[in-house]
Amino acid sequence: MIEVRVDAEIRERAYDYIAPRAHILREAEETDRFIVFVESETDEILGCLLFSDYDGHNIFVHLAIDDPRV
Repeated sequence: MIEVRVDAEIRERAYDYIAPRAHILREAEETDRFIVFVESETDEILGCLLFSDYDGHNIFVHLAIDDPRV
């Protein structure tokens, strides 16, 4: 089963997953927000959404997923 996680405990793993796949070259920032899709039985990250660099009007949205059929 796939579960969706947004908790602080998965932030570091989520960033480590998405940064190389989305070609993000900076360090994670406290204001970054993640939505992470995890295989509940194995705790493997299947995909991740990252929302970053909100300036009051605009926001960057990054998506990484290894298998789009999941």
